[in-house]
Amino acid sequence: MNTSSTDQLVDFISTTATDEIPEQVADYSKLIFLDSIICGIAGGELERSKMITQVYTQIGGAPEATICGSRDKFSAVHAAAANTEIMNVLDADDTFFTSSHFAAFSAAAILAEAERTDCSGRDIIRAMAVSYDINARIFLSQISITKDDDGNFAYSPVQGMGFASYGTAVASAMIRKMDREALGRLMGIVGWMAPTPTCQPQIDKTEFHSFKYANYSAAALSGMLSVHYAEAGYNSQQDILDSGAFMRSQGCLDTDLELLTEGLSSKWWIEDSCIKYYPSCRYTSAPIDMLLSLMESEKLKPEDIDSIDIEMSSMAYAMKIFNTPCKTITPDHKAPLNGAFNIPYVIALAALGYKPGPKWYSEELLTNKEVIEFASKVTTSENKSSIGEINRAMQSRIRRFKKNPSSMTIYAKGQEYKLSEDYARGDPWQDATRASWDSVEEKFENFCGDIIGAKEITRI
Repeated sequence: MNTSSTDQLVDFISTTATDEIPEQVADYSKLIFLDSIICGIAGGELERSKMITQVYTQIGGAPEATICGSRDKFSAVHAAAANTEIMNVLDADDTFFTSSHFAAFSAAAILAEAERTDCSGRDIIRAMAVSYDINARIFLSQISITKDDDGNFAYSPVQGMGFASYGTAVASAMIRKMDREALGRLMGIVGWMAPTPTCQPQIDKTEFHSFKYANYSAAALSGMLSVHYAEAGYNSQQDILDSGAFMRSQGCLDTDLELLTEGLSSKWWIEDSCIKYYPSCRYTSAPIDMLLSLMESEKLKPEDIDSIDIEMSSMAYAMKIFNTPCKTITPDHKAPLNGAFNIPYVIALAALGYKPGPKWYSEELLTNKEVIEFASKVTTSENKSSIGEINRAMQSRIRRFKKNPSSMTIYAKGQEYKLSEDYARGDPWQDATRASWDSVEEKFENFCGDIIGAKEITRI
């Protein structure tokens, strides 16, 4: 008798013990969990975060858990939903293969449930590793980009983060110690409750709406509510994952359903998550790394630099927000969303020595004449040599790429400097860039030192 993919996933969730998680996976899960908390603390003071907090303040509920940036208590359901959005607001949260962010969905749910009830550190590690893996497997099973007969890329007509409701639900259920029968029901309920996408892909956008490319809080809220529905006895279409119906509802062009369970319990996808050290899109990380390294080695000052051209990966350069960046960024609640993808702006901030963190999107810096002037020196173009790497990735089983080729040409002091890099700091696939506890502590100090202080950071 064949066991369904859903049954295998439920067995994996319900039977995997913390001791069965490889040591390096457990350690990296702790690192990703801490990184998500850092992003939440850093993002909690922003205007957009205060907006979502106001929403749940008006709704009310049992005082069970904290929303980042607030001293009040909220229901665990609402805290998880709000914190998922807040952990992502700076675009500094982890990135899975330079293609999606979803650690926050697990971390926010775990944090809320752990604050609500008794919970061990071992429970947290287990829930983080397992729930992240579930999200990654559902995400990988969705094929959102294909190539036509002429070799042109075709993108899904709509996109969203509904799949990540599963990570939230599984994380919450594991901390709540949900039994196997209820977990089985949960897997169907989430598929019915998760939001379906309605937004066009960001490829044609030059600015974002309040939700950027997806409504994170709604997806997390659906996951948290699904847990309560399952505990109350609700059931739903149990084979919604096995049939691919859920994936198709998320707007994907095709599916690879075998990836739901291939290598289950032996391949842990959290190890392929990248840590980010800047509050900006992952495609900006390698250029910032290269620029800062050059300025240090050549003793260059910002005023020494005449111009910078950044040759971006074809996947990135296809987006208007990168090939036609806005000259200015409006200092409103959307500034962190638009600024994170404005590569001239973030390059200027890095070159001018501003510490990465939430202040990158303060009105003071958004309207700073020195920043705007330096940003005007930065142009973008396409790194056509990246096409080969993209094609190789598209032909691989998981259709994701580790290498992200980018190049730069910098003119300074009458000299031309040409730089290129395939990886950015925080990429987990080589020793030279893999994140460490020391590097994440440095990020913690940069992002949160002005908010909670050095002593509290050391204690945490």
